[in-house]
Amino acid sequence: MVKKGKINISDVARTAGLSTTTVSRVINNVSTVSSSNRYRVEEAIKKLNYKPNVSAQYLAGKKSMTVGLVIQRYAQMFQTFHMSEIIHGVADGLSEFNMDLLLHVTPPEMDDRLVNTHILNLTFVRGLLFSDKVGNEEMIKKARAEGIDYVIMIHHDKSENCVSINNHTAAIDAINYLSGLGHKRIATITGKPYTQAGGERLEGYKEAMRDHGLKIESGYIVEGDWSSKSGADGMEKLFKCSQRPTAVFVAGDEMAIEAIRVIQEAGLKVPGDISIVGFDDIPLAAYIPTPLTTVRQPMAEMAKRSAFMLNRIVSGEVEGAVQEKLSAELVKRKSTAPPKKGS
Repeated sequence: MVKKGKINISDVARTAGLSTTTVSRVINNVSTVSSSNRYRVEEAIKKLNYKPNVSAQYLAGKKSMTVGLVIQRYAQMFQTFHMSEIIHGVADGLSEFNMDLLLHVTPPEMDDRLVNTHILNLTFVRGLLFSDKVGNEEMIKKARAEGIDYVIMIHHDKSENCVSINNHTAAIDAINYLSGLGHKRIATITGKPYTQAGGERLEGYKEAMRDHGLKIESGYIVEGDWSSKSGADGMEKLFKCSQRPTAVFVAGDEMAIEAIRVIQEAGLKVPGDISIVGFDDIPLAAYIPTPLTTVRQPMAEMAKRSAFMLNRIVSGEVEGAVQEKLSAELVKRKSTAPPKKGS
């Protein structure tokens, strides 16, 4: 039973037994809608005496030229290198197809009602780009249910359209480099282990340590959460190990920079006493007093490739889920060196 009051597109979809995307396509005379679905929508519109909103119709008419970038809100998000690179890369990619970019910011937590509202506000776009899967799981499920094409960044899943980097291989490369310098006591400060990036970087560290026959000493794996504070706290914990590590692989640059500060404030030298490798290659990494050796993550390129992938999907050039993995690059700077003799 339809509620009394102003009738909206969701009411029409519910009455027709179809998605709001299909209703929107019928209203805007999109040719790909089947005749049976078109009939069901038209009958529902008549039954409800639905009058489409003029401004909504205008936006829907722009559908083929508009892509939504969905980002979950977090503190100082627009000041971060991570987010600026994503927006820059997506904008570059879409410009090649003369598409418009709609930035859609969601709250940190959403119930079913909010998820439905946000997706309803995006039914006019040609497709969606999700800046990450973490935090957007329910939005992604709803987009799939509504038949909206989408691509997920910074995530790999064989059942999804996604573009990511090979975090596992990148971590192995970092440990191979430290081992090649002669380090045997190598510790790590992880990212959030439940995220794909955090988990894969940790597994890469473990695998490389095994491959080199290096023992992971008790306390050598310290859990971080990507924040600067967790990098500082993690380094403090590593000082308490019975054998202090001579090198630390840190899963994020912000954590690594704080780890360096803690080491130096303790009267030790980087890399003289402890070598540090970070991950991301944020701009600051090259300009701190001891420039950071780090894994360069091609965020802007990943975002650009996501835009390319979405264009291929909505244009019907590909069928089924598609994935792409980009390579990361180890950038060698002054925070790493061979261990002291006898270490």
